[in-house]
Amino acid sequence: MPHAGLPDMVFTANAGLTLGKQFVSSRFRHHVRRGETLHYEQWFEEMGYAIILSPSDLCFEGEGDALWVGETLFVGCCIRTDAHAPSWLAQRLNIKVVGLELVDPRFYHLDTCFCPLSADCILYYPPAFSEASRGLIKAMIPDPIPIEEADAIGFGANAIVLKNHVIVHAGALALQKTLIDRGFITHPLDFSEFIKAGGSAKCLVVKLHEGIGY
Repeated sequence: MPHAGLPDMVFTANAGLTLGKQFVSSRFRHHVRRGETLHYEQWFEEMGYAIILSPSDLCFEGEGDALWVGETLFVGCCIRTDAHAPSWLAQRLNIKVVGLELVDPRFYHLDTCFCPLSADCILYYPPAFSEASRGLIKAMIPDPIPIEEADAIGFGANAIVLKNHVIVHAGALALQKTLIDRGFITHPLDFSEFIKAGGSAKCLVVKLHEGIGY
């Protein structure tokens, strides 16, 4: 539900992170988004979730920066989410967490340049990550598929994946061919109005995870 004065609330992915019936609430870096937090927390509490608050000195922007690949949570940091968020999440939730350093301000959230397709396959835009983080991706994920710059800038990696179905921005043409060649069924839609505000398909949803894993 929209609320006056909160223009970015449509990008629900940044609300927080769910695990079972726990909801880790975001702590936004920029003031314009901080008013969203109370509304999200109220909704999840009404749905029966236990609310976990981020420490006051830690910025964490939810599923925009935290994505599951198999049983490992990958967390993008150093632009919107703080560098110490991965270690806090690992300890607080008792899960395996890998931090990935984002280095290109055009890709300020992990979900703009990294898209899990399965437990061992992802889409990603390599230049969005530090050299060390690119090494981690290649070492830990069996099948990382790089995407072209044009599709990355057009938020192609910001896709919604439902088993072998992928909802993707219609303008990401090369990426759609890659997905089809890999056996995925693509559903191209026009997200251009959302892209003007800095997000696309994945930014519009937060997943309700029943347990650890993809």
